[in-house]
Formats: sequence, structure tokens, C-alpha cells
Amino acid sequence: MRDARPRPTYTPVVILVLSLLATGCFQPLEDLPLVDTTVVPFDNPHLEADDAVIHAFETTLPCPGGEAARFYAVYRRSTAPGAPVAIVLHSGAFDYVMERSDEGVLASPHYHATSRLDADFGSAKVFETLGLQIDDLDPAEDNQGTLPAVLADRGFVQLLPANCWGDLWHNEEGLQYNDIDIDGFARNGLTLAWWMVRIATDEDFALSQGMELDVAWDPTQLYLFGLGEGGRGVAELLNHADMPAVSGALVDSSPDDLGPYLDAPTTFKDEIEGISRIFAGDDLEHVSDWSLGAFADQVPMPEHLAYLWSDGDTRLPSATMSGTAATLSGRAGTWVRNLHELTHVISNSDLSRAREVVDFLQTGETPQR
Repeated sequence: MRDARPRPTYTPVVILVLSLLATGCFQPLEDLPLVDTTVVPFDNPHLEADDAVIHAFETTLPCPGGEAARFYAVYRRSTAPGAPVAIVLHSGAFDYVMERSDEGVLASPHYHATSRLDADFGSAKVFETLGLQIDDLDPAEDNQGTLPAVLADRGFVQLLPANCWGDLWHNEEGLQYNDIDIDGFARNGLTLAWWMVRIATDEDFALSQGMELDVAWDPTQLYLFGLGEGGRGVAELLNHADMPAVSGALVDSSPDDLGPYLDAPTTFKDEIEGISRIFAGDDLEHVSDWSLGAFADQVPMPEHLAYLWSDGDTRLPSATMSGTAATLSGRAGTWVRNLHELTHVISNSDLSRAREVVDFLQTGETPQR
């Protein structure tokens, strides 16, 4: 998971111009309002449509540094009523502070050379996923934005949460806490992902949070897309209490089984430290139980599930993916593909592969290769 290269300077396409009003009273997380910010064109070169936009939102869910966490909606202004809705979870959501400092909980060196525990990283990673980055945050990935472009052309309304907690999309206040004593802050990657599900499927909840778009979608046509570490977020959501039915899901290059990191404690010492903080209170010997492969027979699965991986992945040990691939192979409605290439995040760098994924998730027809 590690990439020690300094993160390049990034100028976001969207500048967030509204700040949240401070409040002196406590409210449950789900009751906190979301604040509409701005809308800009989605100018991806792979996009055929000319009316796609990116709508940015701030939430009152705080990032570790105190900034408001963000999410983005991508859709076409001409979207017809009854459109499918997709939740797209980005890769790269893993980071922690190596040692606490008296200068602040985020002041010391991080696992990554540049912090991924702030709102700017989350926004930059979303824009990298959309293929609109100036420079790559993760050089091992070739994010051309082909997947969001295909989803926009097919009329999907997309929700892209920006993870600023580096928690593999696992932590949720009130349900699954990180080691707050060591980290010095609460992580909420799963909280924000779950909010996306509620916004996508519960109109009253969406309206109560101030989330309203000029397009309408069909909450019964819910799709999940997980790229890299975002694939773990898909697994977390599928295993979440009260999760509604999912029409289709993609898990692409995901470190689904974290157990192999524990099998090489010297090689993956730093990764194990971060995993232990995220899965606080859990016996790490059983961390594999959190994988999609472990509970695929225990929870309702999507009507169509695509699992893409490569035994030549340049960022992940193949053992984190191969076991789940074997478990899912041959299951009805499931397409498992090993590319055998030096690649990572497969569907977002190639237009034909992105189209194959979306075709399969919508029709169940396995690509002929």
C-alpha cells in the first residue's frame, strides 16, 4: 500500500467557497446538515456527453484536522427520471501518523510522505478518480477517469465520497472505532460511505441533509464501485446492517484479505501498525474475517458482482486478492477476471474495460475474452 513519493502540488478544479456555521450544541451525526457548494463541468476526454457536471458538497463530518469532509455528485443535466445511482469509492485511503507530536495530532511524519488525513487529499483523490488530476497522487495507478465517464454516458447519477481518514473505509462512529487514544482523532470512512447509501436510497434523509439535485434517480437501482482500497469499502457496505438491495457491484484491485500482511511482519511492519489502529479492539489474527471472500455466503450479495484483479499488481501482494477470487469464481451472477498484467485499478485506465464492467453489472452478460 505504501508510496513514499511526495504528493505533487495539486490545484483542485472545484474551490469550496462556503464554510459551515459553528454550533455549540451536540447533534447526532445523521442529523447534521450538508451544505451545497458549487457546480462545474465534468470535462473528461473519454466522455461523449457534453452536459455532465460535478456538484461539490461539504458535510459537517470533520476530517482529522477539523476541516469539513466532502463528497461529489456527478451527473448529466439531461438525466432522465429513474436513472440508476452509483456510489464510487476511491483508492488510496490508508494513512496514519507515525508518532504523536506536542504540536498537534497530525504534525508528525505520516505513513505517506504527504498527509492523506485532510480534506484536500480526499478531494484531490476524487478528481484523480475522475481523470482530472494535474499529477498522479498514486503513480502505480493510471486513473484516466474511464469508469466515471462511462457511468455518466450511461445516465448514472454518481456519488463520490472523499475519504480523509485513511481507514480503508472501515471506521464508523457508534459502530466500529479506530484506536482514538493512539491516533488522536476519530476515523469515519465507513460513516461517509454509509451516508452515501442513505442519500441514494432514502429521499427524506437526503432532503433532511440539504442534498437535493435537479435530477431524479431510482433508489432501487443501486450500484457500488470500489477502486483499490475502495473495494474494501464495498465489502464493508455489503456487510452493513440494513443495507438495501444492490443491483451490481465492482471490486477492482482491492486488498480484500489483509491477513497476508500479517504473514510477513518484517516486510509489512508499517502496514500492520496502520491496520492495528484501524481495527482497534479486534484480534488481528482474525482480520481476514472482514474480507468479502469470508462473508460472501453470509450476507445478501449484488445481483451482479464483478471482481477484477491481477497477480501482477504493482501495489498489492497477490495473496490479498487471490483467495477472494477463488472463493467468488463460479458463483452465479459473478464475473472474476485476473488480468495477469503489471497494473492496478484496472477499470479506470481503459475505456473498453470500463464499458465491459458497466455492461456486465447492468445485464449480467460476461464479456467474451
